[in-house]
Amino acid sequence: MLVAFVVGLFVISLPGYVVQLQTICADGACNSGQFSPAGLSTLQHLGFSLEQYVTFNVALILIATLLSYAVALLLVLRRSADWMALLVALMLVYFVPGSITNTLLLSQWVGPAFASILISFSGQLSLFLLALVFYLFPNGRFVPRWTRWVFILLIAVSLFFLIFPYTSTPWLNAIAGVLYIGTLISLVIAQIYRYRRISSQLQRQQTKWVVYSLALTVLLVVGLLSLPHQ
Repeated sequence: MLVAFVVGLFVISLPGYVVQLQTICADGACNSGQFSPAGLSTLQHLGFSLEQYVTFNVALILIATLLSYAVALLLVLRRSADWMALLVALMLVYFVPGSITNTLLLSQWVGPAFASILISFSGQLSLFLLALVFYLFPNGRFVPRWTRWVFILLIAVSLFFLIFPYTSTPWLNAIAGVLYIGTLISLVIAQIYRYRRISSQLQRQQTKWVVYSLALTVLLVVGLLSLPHQ
């Protein structure tokens, strides 16, 4: 059910995302991947057209998504009895597709309020799965032990913002931002600690493959989202 949900969300969001990339935002409130007139001028000055940018952007997302799906399917076929492998597979299915959404289309189908909840749920679940994999891989235990409390706190804060998606309290938003950044840092700390203190030689080799692959994927996604659009 979780896989069907995110795959369906990706399929119906992709056409709208392409249209979003092709649309120049004139009021300064640019959505993900959109260019302002100034940003488009910079892109053209570099010798690239908007069509080339859209093609590259969509191709990168499709390649990353298909690779994620292929690895997830391989894990399910080869390690279906290993729940840790299934968790990694589910994380891979959610990781890349969650970067694009089509709020407008979903709003027409289910209403703006429920569409916002669906998209927020998909994004939060993607974050939960990423944190779980880093905290538990490869032996399925929270190492160090304090990581389980960080994960519980992450769930609590995420549920709060899922129920109350908009808040005008600056300090509350600041705390949430610090927590999310702290969580990402703790993921790295947990894997370094596990690698140096706990893991066997085989587990260290497994950790290298998974961490390097995830790091490359994160860099590709962050690099794409960090392109100058303004």
